[in-house]
Amino acid sequence: MAFSVNTNLAALYAYNALTKLNIENSKTQLKLATGKRINSVADDTSGFSIGKALESKTAVMKSELNNGNSAKDYLATAETSLEQIGDLFTQISAKYADSQDPAKNRSSIAKDINSLATEIDSILKTTKFNDKNLLAQSDGSALASSDVFDVDGDVTMDFAGNSYLDADTLKTVLEGGTSTVTSTAPVVPRVTGTAFSNKNDVIYTGADTTSTFEVVLGDDTTLSFTVPLTTGETVHDLAYYIQLNCNSGDFGSWSVNFSQIVMSTEDIIINPSTNGREIKSIHTTSGFDVIGLLGLDYGTTTTTTTTGGLMNEDTDTAIAAASDLTTVENNVKNALSRIGNLQQSLDMRTDYLTSSITNNSSSISRLFDADIASEQLKAVKGNILSRVAISMLSQLNNSPQNLLSLFS
Repeated sequence: MAFSVNTNLAALYAYNALTKLNIENSKTQLKLATGKRINSVADDTSGFSIGKALESKTAVMKSELNNGNSAKDYLATAETSLEQIGDLFTQISAKYADSQDPAKNRSSIAKDINSLATEIDSILKTTKFNDKNLLAQSDGSALASSDVFDVDGDVTMDFAGNSYLDADTLKTVLEGGTSTVTSTAPVVPRVTGTAFSNKNDVIYTGADTTSTFEVVLGDDTTLSFTVPLTTGETVHDLAYYIQLNCNSGDFGSWSVNFSQIVMSTEDIIINPSTNGREIKSIHTTSGFDVIGLLGLDYGTTTTTTTTGGLMNEDTDTAIAAASDLTTVENNVKNALSRIGNLQQSLDMRTDYLTSSITNNSSSISRLFDADIASEQLKAVKGNILSRVAISMLSQLNNSPQNLLSLFS
């Protein structure tokens, strides 16, 4: 090629080559310094996007894995407490068996039952994880809701719910409580002639008194009236008096068809009304139960029964409460079984998360991590080429001086 003095093209080409070498050397040195193949989006646009998405997903998985480990600790805490409760109920059942031995002191046995029940009550109310009650609320009643852990999806800690532990039933067994039974009699009851072939044969023999009756209508309006009872009155007299009161306007301005109560020679009948205000129920609320005697007592009846618990200080009550603990013992077993199922589910989910995190980490490493050996070779090669390029640039810059020597 021609030799040019005005523009030293060879030196310019050498300079450009040196500049590119320096840029590549800088990238190689940065990769060696950071250990990363991608240090900016420009290094690998698609790889950067995929890698960051994987990093985000992996971070979420790691949090979920931590949640899973926390959930296992949560369940382990509840499991320990429930096992203790189960053991204590077993001891109470054994105490009840002891109480059936006449040679044993029932009072001492009852105190032992009280003590064991009190310990169960304490465990039930105070078992906590991160200051959250696991088995029951602080008053021993059922939890308002179950905690939920996000472990590759929601896992609900429902072992204390009504389908398993049922803390409300446990509380009743420990502290005692009330049970309410609601019953409904036939809609159209009647006292037939078969029951009272001659109603005059049934005579009230008690002391003079006054009975009060309550009538509830279909629209839930409540009416009441009283009937004075005198010794010697017959059933027919009483029934007639009730019918008379129902029809005589003693209920004031109420527009009610009380001809629903019909008297006949053989029957006392309550018929449904056609005016939408039928009698929903009629009961004796105080005094002698005339309505019951006449067979007219019908409608919804609620009966409340009070029961004693294992913590009751009365000897007979505490021992009686210990006679059959099958329900609560089964509930504790059911809760423990549910905990076992939840632990199995958590094990599978945490295994999956661990495997996924490992796989994602491998992919992220492949995308972002630099090949140190390869980059080191590039750095050595780049360093040598850079030194040679500088030398060549120096020589090419001196070429015009060599030409000028021809004119000296």
